[in-house]
Amino acid sequence: MGLVVNDQGKVQVNNPRLDFAISENNFRALGPQFCEGPFGVNDYVSKFVLNRLFSNSRSLLEQEVKTQVAVLLPTLEGELNKRLALTYPLSLPGMLLIPALDFGVKLKPRELLISPERLLARMSVDLIAPRNLSSVGSTIGKSQATEASHNAAVVERAEVQRSWQARVGVNTAVINKVLQVLVSKTGREIHLSTSLHERFASFLKIDELQTIWPELENLPREAELVNLFVSMPEAPFFTIKKPENKPSYLEMVVPKIGLRWQVKKAGEWQDFFFTDLRAQLHMDLAVHRGVMSLGLANPVFAVKGRWAPGYHPGNEFFDEELFREILSIISQVGAESLKLQQLSLPPLVVGGASWEFDQLSLFNPYVCIALFGR
Repeated sequence: MGLVVNDQGKVQVNNPRLDFAISENNFRALGPQFCEGPFGVNDYVSKFVLNRLFSNSRSLLEQEVKTQVAVLLPTLEGELNKRLALTYPLSLPGMLLIPALDFGVKLKPRELLISPERLLARMSVDLIAPRNLSSVGSTIGKSQATEASHNAAVVERAEVQRSWQARVGVNTAVINKVLQVLVSKTGREIHLSTSLHERFASFLKIDELQTIWPELENLPREAELVNLFVSMPEAPFFTIKKPENKPSYLEMVVPKIGLRWQVKKAGEWQDFFFTDLRAQLHMDLAVHRGVMSLGLANPVFAVKGRWAPGYHPGNEFFDEELFREILSIISQVGAESLKLQQLSLPPLVVGGASWEFDQLSLFNPYVCIALFGR
């Protein structure tokens, strides 16, 4: 008897071949203990007939067991589908360009692989609309896991030291799909003000920025700070890197971050410069007792700059190298803030069992987290 997953994501029994045999050592026909008849003939015949009847009943019992098991198969399929169809709540902390979100991750079986050592289940992933993103509808996106098996999330279970453990592996393609959906639905331009972090104040002071744009030296001083607006038109994406003789790490690439700079002239704020950034960031992730902590390290930036349409600078120089150095300082500020961000991972409940997330590891293309029975 094999288990397969059909096109609708339902588990079903595939080509059931039911074998059930009662060993001769476990089946004996005894009796009858007493029969009456003239000259004992009736007694002999009765014992012979009944003994043969009881002996032949073994095959009837075997067939009846197989028949009843076949009748129970639809119930077995229903219970398996009920236990494997999971909806997992998830809360993401707010970050600079993405608000805090509460949404659901709905898992459905896609493929089952069973061996004596383990059960491997590949799952498709649906994203259920967060409460604070109600305009999106009931489903805000479906991961590519439903279209290609190599993009599937993985649930793996093995028995270790008499206690059940499991490992959940989420394909980076699924994570990237989530980010695409979130950025497309919440993408916005924000005003980067000094209220976000005190160390941003020096980054916005005209006196400090004159070394990057000498044009600002000749600007009539109507404000001490510039206005800065930040946008992320393209979603970031994750890949797993494996340097030679070094452990794997998770890299986040932000294809484009737009910075719009404004100065105050003639009593009005107007655009004077645009910068487009591409960032590569080394992500430090750890999971302990159901809590995921995040960190950033070793940022690399590519910078392109241009003057705003309609603004005619007297000095067109832009110090791109100094600008990148300042970005490194800003990224350190962001890294310090991110260290305080923690993502709570509620226990995963499957049937009557509850599993706690702990111990993160990377196996390209999967970000894997171990599960421990509670």
